[in-house]
Amino acid sequence: MNPEIKKMFDHFSSDYNTTYLYMTGEQKKIIAYLSPTLFARWYYSALFPETILSPAAIFTSQNENIVLDKGFYSANIHFKNISSDTLNFSYKDNFYSVEDHPIYKDLEILLEYIKPILYIDLDGNMFEKDIHALQKKLSISDRYYVIYLFNLAERLSLFNQMPSLFDNCIQPNIENVFLKLPNSKKLDRIIDESCSLCADNINEEIPFGFSDITSDMIFDLLKNPISIDSIFIKLYQNSDVDLEEIWNSLDTAELSETDTAILSSVYYIGIYFDKAFIFVFGNYLRLIQPIYSFPVKFREIINSLFNSITVDRESETEIFTPCTAYTHTLLGKILFCNQINDKKYPPIPIDKIVSSLNKESAAKVTALECLALTKGTESIYIFRATLNNNKSLWKKIEIESNTTLNAAANYTFPMFMLPEEKEFSIRISNNGKEAAQYITSPQSAFYSSVSPKISDVIPTIGKSIIFSARGNITIELKYIGRTDICSELLYPRIMAQSKEITELEHQIYSLDFLN
Repeated sequence: MNPEIKKMFDHFSSDYNTTYLYMTGEQKKIIAYLSPTLFARWYYSALFPETILSPAAIFTSQNENIVLDKGFYSANIHFKNISSDTLNFSYKDNFYSVEDHPIYKDLEILLEYIKPILYIDLDGNMFEKDIHALQKKLSISDRYYVIYLFNLAERLSLFNQMPSLFDNCIQPNIENVFLKLPNSKKLDRIIDESCSLCADNINEEIPFGFSDITSDMIFDLLKNPISIDSIFIKLYQNSDVDLEEIWNSLDTAELSETDTAILSSVYYIGIYFDKAFIFVFGNYLRLIQPIYSFPVKFREIINSLFNSITVDRESETEIFTPCTAYTHTLLGKILFCNQINDKKYPPIPIDKIVSSLNKESAAKVTALECLALTKGTESIYIFRATLNNNKSLWKKIEIESNTTLNAAANYTFPMFMLPEEKEFSIRISNNGKEAAQYITSPQSAFYSSVSPKISDVIPTIGKSIIFSARGNITIELKYIGRTDICSELLYPRIMAQSKEITELEHQIYSLDFLN
């Protein structure tokens, strides 16, 4: 690999590990296995604001990575040292063409892994340990690529369900006609089945009353790239919803509840579209090249992932996001005969890109150092937060010591999936005895607009802070220690929680979804 290109990729390694270093527990291991997915986000995202200069665009523009009328080289990542403080990343360029697409070999590796049998769960999905094992073997080490490949193999009938009394298991179907096809025909089948998979996956997630998306619609979007906004307008028109009119009225009219719900659904459909369409035909098959207009901020993403994993909530909203647009790669142009009047551009100068990245990295370090100076001697307080005096409903949380009591309450209620409370009381308790009380209602004659900080009352006045709200809701924050502040971590954050509170929150989420 070109040494200058390697320097560009080293910025991913450094940026990712800078925050990953401070992750802990089981969350850290999960975030390690998600690193190839986040690499793909970085690979197709702008390196600098208000540009379309992504690592993918830079890499594939180099003359040595282009084989005219055949295909192109594109980069992938693998990782090691999961048990260490930081990950060891390695980068490899794979050749993507009709005759030599890496997916052919990856399907063979999958079938070899299934031999003689592979146990699957009751829903017909792979176990996580098998996903992790295959991440290390395939050309793309993304866990979602493993899942896609497994689902694709099922659509191609490359394995059969085995009869079993107790366990679900499968075995390879080595006599399948697909395996005997020439590579060009294999790729046609893979694209067809991928379009069907994409349509089915999006249809499973879209709101009730939304017209089904067909595989033909997906193929048309693949063959004829349009902007992501235009795709959403087209999808909603299919359900007699004028999304463009709603967007145009955002600044001029108050939205109805229906229009607000529609806009909310656009966000989630965008996430599913990114996962089912952009990643499949972009990162996995390399038929399209997406562009995400904003640089990736690993500090924010990794911290958000940590919290989502801790509370066992859907983490895909932290990973996937709608891109701005996409174009055909060289392979896509060959397949869809889209090379007419194709403009030729000179290679993007890598040395200048690397120089700019070095300057930006230095600026980030300076900014974090300044942030650390502003925090001074501030500490992080660790609390065991308990809901409604039920010892089984707890969370271990970290909050900055200079946080006001009012702000701490506003942080804590949403942590338990409770609505933000405007009226609540705050009590300080010391070994079960009330030591102080603070009035938070402006209507009270004793109200003060000055809210004490946590460090003003803990642990000098008491060891617990108790927030009480309407409906007999109480959350007690019991002080259990302190630690140094870390500029790579975002506070407040949830470090751990009980199995019981996780189950309760899943029930609350299910009820909200049904309503």
